[in-house]
Amino acid sequence: MGNNVYVFKPDYLIHPGEYVVELLDTYGMRQTELAIRLGITAKHLNNIINGKASVTPETAQALEKVFLNPASYWLDLQTTYDIGLETKKRQNYCEEHEEECRTWLMQFDYAALVKHGYLKPERAEDTIFDKVNELLGFFGCADIQSWNNLYCSELPAACRITGAGTAKLGNTSAWLRCGQKIAQKRASFLPEYNRERFRKTLNEIRTLTRSTEDFPAMMEQLCADAGVCLLFVKEIPRAGISGAAFWMMENVVPCIQMNLRYKKNDHFWFTFFHEAVHILKEHKKVIYMDCEKKEDNEIEKEADLLAGSLLIPAKSYERFLKEDSFYRDDIVRFADQIKIHPGIVVGRLQHDHKIDWSWYNDLKQTIEWRE
Repeated sequence: MGNNVYVFKPDYLIHPGEYVVELLDTYGMRQTELAIRLGITAKHLNNIINGKASVTPETAQALEKVFLNPASYWLDLQTTYDIGLETKKRQNYCEEHEEECRTWLMQFDYAALVKHGYLKPERAEDTIFDKVNELLGFFGCADIQSWNNLYCSELPAACRITGAGTAKLGNTSAWLRCGQKIAQKRASFLPEYNRERFRKTLNEIRTLTRSTEDFPAMMEQLCADAGVCLLFVKEIPRAGISGAAFWMMENVVPCIQMNLRYKKNDHFWFTFFHEAVHILKEHKKVIYMDCEKKEDNEIEKEADLLAGSLLIPAKSYERFLKEDSFYRDDIVRFADQIKIHPGIVVGRLQHDHKIDWSWYNDLKQTIEWRE
């Protein structure tokens, strides 16, 4: 015989008044007598018994004196009933607006969130309401309208997401939320953010571009020592995003969130340093994201420029370009001179249209998730 566990989930609600009726029968007491003992009117007692009035803390304490059950018992009954009533109301809403709920759910890759452990595995008996409720719990939003207000409306600057227009918003927001939930757990263990320390840390991290060791763990530790929370969060399909920079805990804890969407080291390192610039510049008003099509504004242009210079010093790069010789040996030699991985130089030259996109891609390093 299997060890199946069956959980009793009644599809009906029991108001505390029904328990009052049972106790009246047990004690052989009339309603009029109980009303006197409780210090309430007979009409009010009748409303409690018929589920038209709630058991208040005052009534709960009175019931405790009459029937000995503690006041907390009566309040728990009332709370359970009230929550069940609200849940039923939300279930009814989902049934009445089924198409709206299904459309909302389609914005998310539910299976990917389950696979990564952020949502409970689906069960055969799950309804649309169960899935909507699970997702809302993940996002920390009371209802779909609250989610829409947070992610789809004109918001205060601190809540607005830039650059997400071309992405599938549900998956984009889900990937960001994954990072935020991890960051919330780590934030309290980080030292206070030190801008100058982080600036020096970036020079140390740059040396890891040539490392064959477990550099992600080393990056996380170096950033943490400077008070920056670096998060590696697996990509969600159709999220259209590979990196983000944001601040948490009332703009005190800076966070950089990364994935391996493009897998090649030139894109990975540029994304990291681009987001790091947003932290250095203390751009706190918005969440900055590396999407398929970033907003072409001055802040993003500056971040691109500084990220490029942090990886490949501007003066060194200018001298290299003047040589006007970009064969494999030239690239490897230059990378060795400035102590950086040659794949990053290849990516920069391709981006600047100095070489064709198909050239020397074998010099780039492929980065994979460790299972």
